[in-house]
Amino acid sequence: MEYTAKLSKPTFIKVNELRPAKHCYNIYCKVVEVSVTEKTLQRGETLQIAEGLVGDETGVVRFRLVGEHCANLKKDNVVAFRNGKSMVIDEHVLLQMDRFGKVTEEKNVTIG
Repeated sequence: MEYTAKLSKPTFIKVNELRPAKHCYNIYCKVVEVSVTEKTLQRGETLQIAEGLVGDETGVVRFRLVGEHCANLKKDNVVAFRNGKSMVIDEHVLLQMDRFGKVTEEKNVTIG
């Protein structure tokens, strides 16, 4: 007997529903501000780090993304954070993405 898992549609939450140390959340948000820096590692590789502010009609939150997740982050773009995680740094919530997460630009979603 072969077992196949059924895929389900992701459930997206709002910014005000985020909680500290929450994992595996999905959220649509608009990029309010972003700054991308490059850091050279000891091995000679260059690593992109994007930091900034995203939000929706319920609030805003800081984010920090590393690597290929930085590609879709431009000011005023609406993006989807899928399978993300939140951390608390200096008593503020910070959104991050691990290797299983995904950040995509969403042209069909509007943030009010």
